[in-house]
Amino acid sequence: HLPAYRAHGLQVIGCDDINHEAAQSTAERYAIPRVYESLDAVLQDAGVDICGDTYATFRFLGTEGVIKGIIGLRYDYSHGRADSSQCRSITTMPDIWFDVRLEGRWIPDAFIGPMALLMEAIHTDGTPLTDAADNLHTLRLVHAAYRSAAEQRSVRFDEL
Repeated sequence: HLPAYRAHGLQVIGCDDINHEAAQSTAERYAIPRVYESLDAVLQDAGVDICGDTYATFRFLGTEGVIKGIIGLRYDYSHGRADSSQCRSITTMPDIWFDVRLEGRWIPDAFIGPMALLMEAIHTDGTPLTDAADNLHTLRLVHAAYRSAAEQRSVRFDEL
């Protein structure tokens, strides 16, 4: 995310990671001035200004519609609230938002399926449904999203 933050004029003043060496490496790579020992150290730093929406919201703008939602875990962490999602079609009913009913919570429920598939693949010496190739397609999507934001246009996979 760091290149995208910089591209939008945000200044990153510090970083933290469970793996302190990884945090130091990231700080060196992206010229981040501070490396914190813990999240508590970040929160105790008077120079850190946490502003705006500190919750996990998302919005996907497509060529023919929009999906938006909230990952509820960040509200009253660690109890959270239910995740929510809405969608709207720009072409068929542009003034109506439809609630999408979600089962479970993104964290941890979204990881149950992939972990079960991985355990099954290990047990059967097979390939999990969501393997490294699938993960690379996900990264292509992320790169397309960054390019789309930077260039303010739709980006197709075949352009990457």
